[in-house]
Amino acid sequence: VVLCPFEDPTVRMRVVCFQAKVPSTGNQPLGQLFGSLDPVALGPLIACTDLSRLGGAEAAGIVEELMGLPSVAEEVLGAEVAAHLPAPPGLSPGHDLAPVRSPSGLNRLRHPDAVFFRDLEPVTALSGHTEGYMAAMAPEDVVQQFPCFRLPIVAALNWRSSRPTEGLSPSPTQRVRL
Repeated sequence: VVLCPFEDPTVRMRVVCFQAKVPSTGNQPLGQLFGSLDPVALGPLIACTDLSRLGGAEAAGIVEELMGLPSVAEEVLGAEVAAHLPAPPGLSPGHDLAPVRSPSGLNRLRHPDAVFFRDLEPVTALSGHTEGYMAAMAPEDVVQQFPCFRLPIVAALNWRSSRPTEGLSPSPTQRVRL
C-alpha cells in the first residue's frame, strides 16, 4: 500500500504488512515491495512483520529485505514488544488455551512481531506491559487479557524528517516503560 499524507500530497510512504517465512528459492522475492532495487526513489517505508515462523523478531536478519532496517520498538523502547508463547492445544490440563510455562512456573515470552522503517524518524511506541508482569501472570488471566497471544504494536513516525534531529531521539535514560 502506498500512503500519501493529507498535509503533503507529494510524499509517498510505502507500507508493507507480511508474515515472514524461511527464505528459499521457491519464495516470491519481496524486493519490489521493499524497493530494494532503488529504495530512495520509493521514499519512506514501514514494514509491519509477523516473524513468528522464523522464531521471532530476533531472526529478522534472515529476511534479506529486512536487513539494515531499524525496528521502531528497538529504537524507541530498547527492546522488541513481548507476547506470551501459546501452548499447543491439549497440553494444558483444564484449558483449551494457555501460555507455555517454564519449570520455575513463569510464562514463557516471545517477540513475534516487529515494525521496521526506512527514511522516517521514530517518535514513540507503546510498549504494552513489562516482561516481568507478563511472565508472572496467572494462565487464566493471560487467556482473558490476551486471547490471541499477541500484543499490538502502535508507533508514531515522523515522515517530515528522514534523519533524527539532535535531542529528539530519547536516550536510554529518557525512555519510559508504562
